[in-house]
This record gives sequence, C-alpha cells and structure tokens, in this order.
Amino acid sequence: MYIHSKKALGVLLILIISSPAVFAGDEIDALKQQVSGQEEELSFIETEISHLRSRLRLLTEREKELTEKLDELDRQINARQARLSRLRSDIDSVSRRIFESEEAIRKKERQKTGHGEDIQCLARAYYYRSNRNARRSWVSLIFGEENRDDFVLAYMTREPVSEYVRTEAEIRRTIEETEQLRLKNIQLAGLKRELIEIQDEFIEKRRAQLDIVKEIRQQQANRQQEISRMEEEKQKLKELIESLRYKAESLEALRQLAQDFTQGRGMLPWPVRGEVVSRFGRQRHPTLDTHIYNRGIEIEVPGSAEVMAVAGGEVVFAQEFRGRGNMVVIDHGNNYYTIYGGLDSIRKQVGSMTEPLDTIGSVSDCLYFELGRESEPDDPLRWLK
Repeated sequence: MYIHSKKALGVLLILIISSPAVFAGDEIDALKQQVSGQEEELSFIETEISHLRSRLRLLTEREKELTEKLDELDRQINARQARLSRLRSDIDSVSRRIFESEEAIRKKERQKTGHGEDIQCLARAYYYRSNRNARRSWVSLIFGEENRDDFVLAYMTREPVSEYVRTEAEIRRTIEETEQLRLKNIQLAGLKRELIEIQDEFIEKRRAQLDIVKEIRQQQANRQQEISRMEEEKQKLKELIESLRYKAESLEALRQLAQDFTQGRGMLPWPVRGEVVSRFGRQRHPTLDTHIYNRGIEIEVPGSAEVMAVAGGEVVFAQEFRGRGNMVVIDHGNNYYTIYGGLDSIRKQVGSMTEPLDTIGSVSDCLYFELGRESEPDDPLRWLK
C-alpha cells in the first residue's frame, strides 16, 4: 500500500527548479492585490445594496401611503354609490307618484266633466221651467203643483254642483302636489348629476392613484430583482475572495514547505472541502462494538468535488487499490507521502509531477486522506490548516 520511488529524494529539488513561479513572492503579492481589489468591489456592492434597500423601503412606505388613500377613496366611492342608489330609488318613487297623480288628475277631470254635464242638463231643465213659470201668476207658483217640481229640481241641482266644486278643488290640490313632486324630482335629478360628477372625479382620482401604485410596485419588483442579482454577485465575490485568500495563504505556506516539508505542519491546504466523518487513530467502530485503528481520516463532501494535492511531489501510485477504490499516492520528498482514496476518477499518471493545489481526481461521496513518513501515518488534522 505504501510504495515509494527511489527518486523521491530529488522530488523537492526538481519541483523548485521546474516550477519556481508557483512559490514566487510576486504571485503571492498579485493574489493579495486581487484580494484587496475584490474587497473594494465587495464594499461597493454592499453599499449599493444598502442604497437599494433604502430606496425599496421608501417605495414600500409610499406604496402603503397610496394604498391607504386608495382604501379611503374606495370607501368614499362606495358611500356615494350607495347614496346614488338611494337617489335613484327616490327618483323612481317620485316618478311613480307623479304618474299616479297625473292619472288621478285625468280621472278627476273626467269626473268633473261628468258633473259639469249633469249640471248643464239640470240647468237647462230649470231654465226651461223658470221661463214657463214666469208666465204664470205668483199665486200658482207658490201654491201650485209645478212649484213643488221646481223645488225638487233645484234640490237635485245642488248635489252635482257640490261634486263639481269638490272635484275641482281636488284637481287643484293634486296639481299642486304633482308640481311639488316634479320640483322634488328636478332637485333629486340635479343632486344625482352632482353626485355622478363627484363620483367620476373620485373614480378618475382612484385610477390615477392606482396607476402610481402599479408603477411603484413595478419599481419595487425591479429594485428587488436588482438586490437579488447583487446579492448573488456579492456571494460569488465573497467566495472568490475566500478562494484568493486561501490560495495566497496556501502559496505562502507552500513556499516555506518547498524548503522543508516539516514546515508545513498546520499549514497544508485541505484536499477537498467537506466534513470529517472518521478521525485518525484508535476509534470505536459504530456497528461492530469494537475499537479500530484509522491510519487516516475520511472527509464527506456535499455532491461532487475535485480533489487537490496538498503539496508538490511525484505521483508514485495511481490506480485502483483493494479496499480503497481508485487511489493516488504522492511522494513529497524526505520520505513524506500523502494518500487519496475513494476517488471517482484519477487525473494523474504514475511518474507525473504535481504542484500544490493541482487537481489529481474527483470524488462524490467520501475521500480517504492519509499523510505520513516512511510508512508511519500521522494525524492529517495536525498538518491541515
């Protein structure tokens, strides 16, 4: 399992000669400048996000204010609609009463005409008898039989006249009431027109307010979309800054490591980002109820990830190994080695040189990582930063 090349002692020297730029201070300085520049960009983005959020708050307050005004307009419009409905009902009621009054007037006019005709008939009869009696003596007029008929005729004339007079009085009264109803109807119609004009003004005002609210909501959506976009950009920038920092720190550590691997204790980069689920040394087995000895650690990764070499060296093993799946072993010189097991794929061949942070394969579940010297493993967590 622990295969070493005879050329291992010269690996470090070869690495330094063949890849001086990897550990050059200029590259580290350039990375630090990139970090500084990206931090300034991040600060600018955070300021812009803050300004956008402030504008969004103002828009939200404005929307709330306009929405309250819209609610008040709706209440006023509803109240006027209810009043208009009552007015229409009143106008309909008055119109019906006017129609009924006019019908009553026409009926009473007919009755009056009938009474008038009766009066005219009786008046002609009375006139005829009066002319005839005028040629008689006054004694016969007083004591005669014809005088009695005259009294009867006069009596009969009194009732039609009385009805005629009463009907005419009722007609006048009904006409006055009808005129009052017409006047009231005119007033109600005028009030209705005024209410409709006011209602139209409120509806137009509401439409204008609603257009403003729609515009504000569109602005809110645009601001929110812009904030989301900038938040994504901010997150990507943070990840980039973290990556640049990590690379700069790793190169700084690896520059010292190139001179002496032992200087890398506590400074090596992680081969993959993830969670340590199995630690180095004597551990209790979760299912066998016994203790086992782990020569390395196991790092669980979320999804799929690339596996990087923690330091420069020579690949001395790169193939499937029983119990560890696809495995890569790198000799870092001075008899130091690292092992990467459980790989999905291998991207290095035996004899190829690796630089720090070189991708040597990929993993999608759990990476086995071991570090040691002369086949004696050491706790990787003591070496990883």
